[in-house]
This record gives sequence, structure tokens and C-alpha cells, in this order.
Amino acid sequence: MKSLQSLTKNSYNSNVKQSYFNNNFYFINYKSFARKDDIIKKLNESFKPTHLEVFNESHMHSVPKNSETHFKVLIVSDIFNKKAMIENHRSVNKCLDYELKNGMKALSIIAKTPEEYEKSSKKVPDSPKCLGNKNDKKDKLH
Repeated sequence: MKSLQSLTKNSYNSNVKQSYFNNNFYFINYKSFARKDDIIKKLNESFKPTHLEVFNESHMHSVPKNSETHFKVLIVSDIFNKKAMIENHRSVNKCLDYELKNGMKALSIIAKTPEEYEKSSKKVPDSPKCLGNKNDKKDKLH
């Protein structure tokens, strides 16, 4: 079994530490939004999007403050032309494979072609409330 010291040493980059909370391990960003920045960089490099928005939704879940575990991505790219939605989502998941294997617990993807985005309301839909958020008593299932 790993010691507590080895669990809290730097694990993602110099600003992020792995932390044990609520019987789970989380990556907590102590200085900046390093994971969000990495997501933006990887998506820009891989998809050359015409529009990209990345939202850290970790605060909506039962994780420590400043966690970077739950994200939503709106990405608009010509690369998605003539591809099925599932293919687009798989390609985004593949691009962010490292993050998904190293502390990111959830990724919501809205992938559109430029034409689809132009025809849309251009609004990112709200995510549903997390029913497991122990910090928000009125959303409990009990």
C-alpha cells in the first residue's frame, strides 16, 4: 500500500497534486487551471476548431474545492464534417485519453461542424445537477 506522502506528491504537473477525499483520489489544482489549459491546447492542436469552449464543472460535484475532474467541451471543427456524432465524440475522447486515465472523471462533449453551429442557438446547455453532490443538501435523493 502506498504511503500518504507518495499519494500527495506532484502527479500531473507542478501545479496539481493528487489528493484523497471521500474514498477517492482526485487531482486538485492549487495554482491555476492547468488541466483546463492542457485540454484547450490538445483540442486546438488536434482539431483546429473554429470555436472552442471548455468548462470546468467540478464545482457542481462532490469533489474537493479547486478540483479538475468534470469538464464540458463545446468544439466546432471542419474535421467533424460527414462523420457520425459517435465518431466525433470518440475522437475527442481519444485526444483527451491521458486526462481521462489520470484523474478526469467526466467529460461532456458537444461536437459540431461549423454549419451545425451556425444553425444552432450557440448556447451551451446547462448540465444537470449532480445527484451525488453531498454539498448541496436540497439535491439529495433521500
